[in-house]
Amino acid sequence: VRLCRGGDVRLVEIGSRYVSTKNCVFIRESLGLFAEGTDPYLKNSDMIAVAATCMQMYRLGELIEEYFNHKPFILGIPRNFYLPEGKEYFRYELENFATRLEKASGKQLKPEALKESIELYRDIRDTISRIYKFQALDSEPIRWRDVFETIQAGFYLDRFQYRSLLKELLQELEDFKDGNLSTVLDERPRILLSGTIIAPGDTKLIDIIEKL
Repeated sequence: VRLCRGGDVRLVEIGSRYVSTKNCVFIRESLGLFAEGTDPYLKNSDMIAVAATCMQMYRLGELIEEYFNHKPFILGIPRNFYLPEGKEYFRYELENFATRLEKASGKQLKPEALKESIELYRDIRDTISRIYKFQALDSEPIRWRDVFETIQAGFYLDRFQYRSLLKELLQELEDFKDGNLSTVLDERPRILLSGTIIAPGDTKLIDIIEKL
């Protein structure tokens, strides 16, 4: 389960009591989520993992442990996966992460189960990529907001169920493309959003674009 929220200025303000306001909104809102402690997913989590994709995320893990009685598992992420040193570092981090998970859960991580999980996520990622391509059509059969919400559904659903639902959506899109696309060209400008995470609940940019 991915624990993150967006678009809630109240949580941002609460989180700002624990970290400098010079830190990004995502970090402050995440801290606010822990400080409030009412999120059902958070309340029912036995283990918390933090991917240290930047120094602020690493700091988030430290503050969760300092203030909120959680000792998160930190997974270091290299800045460059293409260098041999980056791959070696990440392999070490994964091995260390797996060892800690096994110790905390009392269960051994079996290679065949890990391989099955990798294949599952690879298939999910491939299906999502194919769904993305429908937005490049002149008369796209699915809106970005719908794709946005579809991606975020994967934060919470059972992954096997999620893959099945993605396959159904992809088939619907392919069927729609074959028989129902309009021949009228939509001449409105196309906008590409690129940047940091858009967390669940943070639809400000999408709302502004759609309104205009």
